[in-house]
Amino acid sequence: MTAKTTVTIAATDSQGNPCSNRKVWVTLQHGGSGGSVDGSVIVDRTSVDLDADGEGSVALYPNSAITSANSYYAFVVEGTTPTTVRTIRVPASPSTISWSNDTYKVTDPNPPVVVPDPSTGTDGQVLTTNGSTADWEDVSAGSVPTGTMPNLEGSAYAPAGNTVPDYLTAIDDGLTSTAVAALSAAGDAQSAADAAQADADTAQSTATAASTAAGAAGDNAIEALDHLRSEALERLSTSPRFQVCTPWGGDHDTGAYTTDPPASFSGGFYWRGTVNAIGITDPPASPSDGDVIHSELFTQTAEGIGLWNVFEVAVQWVYDTAAGAWLPTLFFEWTEVGGASEAHSLGTEGPSSAGGVTYPAWYFPQGTPTEIAVDLDFSNAQSKWDLSFWRRTYQGDPDSAFDGAEWVRVSRAIGSTTTSIKTNSAYPWAFGMGSGDIELFDQSVRNGSASGAILASPKAADAYTAGDGQPFDDDQNNTWTPGADAHVSVPSSGGLADGSVTTAKLAAGAVTTAKVTDKAVTLAKMADVATATILGRTSSGTGVPEALTATQARSVIGVPFLYAVCIEPATQKPNTFTTWTPTVSAMLGSGFAAGATTQSGETWTYAGLPLKAGTWACDVVIRKTAASGIITMAIGGSSVGTADGYNASNAGDHRIVVNASFTVAADGQYDLVLTNPTKNASSSAYGWTIQAIDLRRTGA
Repeated sequence: MTAKTTVTIAATDSQGNPCSNRKVWVTLQHGGSGGSVDGSVIVDRTSVDLDADGEGSVALYPNSAITSANSYYAFVVEGTTPTTVRTIRVPASPSTISWSNDTYKVTDPNPPVVVPDPSTGTDGQVLTTNGSTADWEDVSAGSVPTGTMPNLEGSAYAPAGNTVPDYLTAIDDGLTSTAVAALSAAGDAQSAADAAQADADTAQSTATAASTAAGAAGDNAIEALDHLRSEALERLSTSPRFQVCTPWGGDHDTGAYTTDPPASFSGGFYWRGTVNAIGITDPPASPSDGDVIHSELFTQTAEGIGLWNVFEVAVQWVYDTAAGAWLPTLFFEWTEVGGASEAHSLGTEGPSSAGGVTYPAWYFPQGTPTEIAVDLDFSNAQSKWDLSFWRRTYQGDPDSAFDGAEWVRVSRAIGSTTTSIKTNSAYPWAFGMGSGDIELFDQSVRNGSASGAILASPKAADAYTAGDGQPFDDDQNNTWTPGADAHVSVPSSGGLADGSVTTAKLAAGAVTTAKVTDKAVTLAKMADVATATILGRTSSGTGVPEALTATQARSVIGVPFLYAVCIEPATQKPNTFTTWTPTVSAMLGSGFAAGATTQSGETWTYAGLPLKAGTWACDVVIRKTAASGIITMAIGGSSVGTADGYNASNAGDHRIVVNASFTVAADGQYDLVLTNPTKNASSSAYGWTIQAIDLRRTGA
């Protein structure tokens, strides 16, 4: 058996201070073809904990004994700035060497770990490459806003006066400043990610952090652009808007507009409208966590106020104790033909799963006009009711296009049967019932689908022409009558007429999709930078990935879908499990990762993995023993394959290909579930010991 060589480490930072109590990651670089010694697969990665003097040691196989040839080891010291990296080839003799001995240093590793240095550039230029050569290139200023959406009423956007040019100049200057700063931040994240890509195995932890930051910046920027555009247009626009609903405790219908019921729904229900969820006026005292208030955007009650509803589209305000606020979500409910209560409902205050995709909780960007749609298909291709909520998007790739717009789906539910909507209620259709402070702009409701016949289309512009407090007719000749507290108005201060503020004007000189693409800050590049081990969040102090809570999900504007996931069960606890027994505290290379029970029925779940659509492969590294069962792995409820852990004599760790090519149909969050229902006939038990689970995307 090949003997190992001991490598001693004495690490200092850039100021010469010992790297006390730091962790050093040691990774075998093998060009992607794997590494083995004496015919057995060896672990690619291990770690060393340095003492107070920054010293430690590790025993490694000499590179001359490793197949394939030309391998070497990379050492990365965590927490150093700049990151301390050293690459060496370990000899078979002598039996002990120092990592700082230049005799063993790899000066030109393959692949290279640095970008070739072209001729010197000038300030303001960007280093680019076509894959074989590098050069400097001039670029213009431009960026994407990142993080949370700026408040256009804040000091950075406050206009100098009350004239139209002052408003437009303030918005343009504010957007430009925000965009340039955000592009600088995204560029920094991209630079870090590119450096990590050059040697992703060596700098795994650095690459993961950079990839996550870059992906989040890109996703946040896309939705922030939509919100900035909507808010800027609304604040600069003179377009009318309905002021509906009433303060808490007021009459249910005095803040509403009503009309006699038009034709009924025979094939489905589709509603589209632009909503500004402003807040809860005079909220109830001492609310409890989870209390709800409904601002009814479009509704029909069954037999009078206060009874059950035939249908209702609403802003559902949910009280969150941790946030100390009423948070606006989207809600829909309906009653079937012959029913006597609201039989079905869906809200976006929590995640939803349908069609193999999990959608996170969704909240209105409060104070910003948002165009949304509700689409209920009475009977889809599988003869089941199918309900989707949509948000209109102006940036990035939409999930679908219909009704003359592009949309992103934010929630979905599929029933077990067909459905209908009750048709025999004589009570008026209405919008604006209930409590809350809501602005409504244009809206419409159709029979069947987004391409079905329009049944009603009340527009604020038509109501404003008729006069505040007066009945008005929509395009379908429905007469809408306002309640005592229902109003239509326009902004009280200056603004611009509809259509005079375009996306190009708002983004002039700063924010355009083309400019972002020109800087190579694209979502695809961000996500491709390096593999990531992010499963959701990590609980405090443990490093254990767990699922996002609803409150935490609200702070994230978009989830980056991953191209690779590596799970090390020794430190990455399943979200749910029958038993989970870590046998050692060290990482891979110093002991096996986790011990299972010896009884059938073991279950582990790693919940909500955000996977990119495409072709994937799955491997596991398990310890083969005479008492091991057969592990079955499933993703999103569909089996991926199995891994048999049995061997007549304990045989150490083995990499097993579970499935070299399976399909993830759509971007989404999927549960990875492991079970052990069977075993080899010769095995004495059903146990398992898992070193690593490796999921990687291999193609589109």
